[in-house]
Amino acid sequence: MSNFRGPGINPTVGTPRVAGWNATALEIAAAREELNKYAGIMTPYERMVIGNSIKEKIESSYQMVYAGAKNHLAVWIGYYKDAIARYERAQRNETNNWDSGKLLTETNAFQARLERELGNKNGLPLYEGAPDSLERVKRLYHEAQASGDKYKQRAAAEVMRSISTEGMKQSAAVDLRVLAREADASLKSLRSTPELIEAVENANKATQELWREREVVASVCKAMGETPDDPMGAVGGFEKLVKTVQVNPETRELKIYSLTDPEVTGIYHLKDNNSDNLGD
Repeated sequence: MSNFRGPGINPTVGTPRVAGWNATALEIAAAREELNKYAGIMTPYERMVIGNSIKEKIESSYQMVYAGAKNHLAVWIGYYKDAIARYERAQRNETNNWDSGKLLTETNAFQARLERELGNKNGLPLYEGAPDSLERVKRLYHEAQASGDKYKQRAAAEVMRSISTEGMKQSAAVDLRVLAREADASLKSLRSTPELIEAVENANKATQELWREREVVASVCKAMGETPDDPMGAVGGFEKLVKTVQVNPETRELKIYSLTDPEVTGIYHLKDNNSDNLGD
């Protein structure tokens, strides 16, 4: 089980665990909500007085709330980076447990045996539909998995999971893709170590926890009158703070940025070696 832990935050105002910066932001958020709720039955003067009161509260507490939110997010970013570092270390340790030369030898040997069974597109077994060829391929793979030799097992799994079925008859291609998925599962099991399993669990948990705390800061950002996740780029201090933690839209991976990165500010500078000559 994972022993990765980080400090919690209780969102309920008035409890001992609520940090001052967050309690202040929650009070401002509550005042905004009340103003919006009853604005329709207030006089213009009442709305102005309450609105000014909220504005003054934001201005007087801005630096305190910002510093608290910044430090809070930095702590969780630190936990996240530590968990990722442990995961990468576990990956390296697992990789270093293998003799690369021996693995290459077994991989080449299995690849050669497999190619003899598969034939090629010019009239050999699977492309011509020889009924026993696929069974020989399956037997070849399962013999390697049953050998008890981790190098033979990994070599067979590595080769089978990346096998190409281009040009094969459809029935053979389907069966081989099923075998490839089996090989992929076997490979993951073979390469899983207790250290790596725990590291993955910790990294996943740290990712979820960091995003949760990022959303806490996003709520504070709104309370302080700024707009988190503005696609045009961040302007205010809280907006920039929120955008230091993002999800890559293509890879769906969590990304950490500095407050001055263009992904945060929205300001991208064109690099041109001849920039001094522009306008000449």
